[in-house]
Amino acid sequence: MLRLRWGHCAVLISVALTCSRGEAFFHLWRFSEFFSSPDGSVQFIELHTTGLSEIFSDGATITSTSTGKVYTFHGNLTGSTSNKSLLIATSGFGSLPGGIAPDFPPPLAPLPPNFFNPNGDTLTLFESFAIDTKTFTSVPTDGVMSLNYSPTAGVTINSPTNYSGATGSVNLAPPPPPGDYNLNGVVDAADYVVWRNTLTQTASPLGSGADGNANGTIDSGDFDFWRARFGNSVGAGTATVGSAVPEPGCFSFLLVSALVGLSRCPRRNS
Repeated sequence: MLRLRWGHCAVLISVALTCSRGEAFFHLWRFSEFFSSPDGSVQFIELHTTGLSEIFSDGATITSTSTGKVYTFHGNLTGSTSNKSLLIATSGFGSLPGGIAPDFPPPLAPLPPNFFNPNGDTLTLFESFAIDTKTFTSVPTDGVMSLNYSPTAGVTINSPTNYSGATGSVNLAPPPPPGDYNLNGVVDAADYVVWRNTLTQTASPLGSGADGNANGTIDSGDFDFWRARFGNSVGAGTATVGSAVPEPGCFSFLLVSALVGLSRCPRRNS
């Protein structure tokens, strides 16, 4: 009887250990947020769990179907994981304005640049089986917005959160092109309106508003600055005053002439 009892105890202990280990896997983590800069050099993936003891992350992987890249977790977590997030990011993310330290920084491998394809991809979190899979057709690449899955799927301003609970938000939007006085991303007729409405005013700080040549006053030089860059947009090459720039096309030239003519027309009193 004693041997039988000890045998039962051994079985019970084994089962208890197995159950304890099974409850403390990594299988309750889910993808919660994806972010990418315009060129993909900065990306982050955030995971979230409501599980209490999902600490055994060592060896788990994230796989991108589109790029074929695989990220492997190194090391396990400690403490309670209830309502915790995990942040995996490209190198240097923590030093960006608004960035926070990822949970697996060097010397452990950071997330490789362009790990996932923001134009469409399927990401799979895998331990001994596929834990979570997310397929998307696009992730915002304006450097500000991100694709969120928690609490519901949608596009919102990026809000990375790491395991310690620190949160942040980065702004990697490309700067507007010179001459874009209304900051809509393109040098167009609307910028002429800004220049005309603020003509002779003082710009503070220098270069703000329609002060394209940064001399502190909205003047005719700022019109020339705008005209030389008419049609440029975010990401387009920029030219400086005094350099050789192509003349605007026929349509642009007529548009500019018409706008200048309208600005010089005397107003009639009603």
